[in-house]
Amino acid sequence: MKICNVVDDCSKCKLNTDTYELLQIGAGFLSVGYAMVQKDGKITKVSLSRIYDVKEAL
Repeated sequence: MKICNVVDDCSKCKLNTDTYELLQIGAGFLSVGYAMVQKDGKITKVSLSRIYDVKEAL
């Protein structure tokens, strides 16, 4: 958010710091890619364009 010529650090935003478990990747209608992700027991379907910084669990 930009207020009075000050730009917040996006790396500290809650939307950029939450961690989700990647369950499945697929293609929907018209081959639009999606991913099924889980956080706190809640499973959500999101666009592949929203998935980044994927790491293998150890």
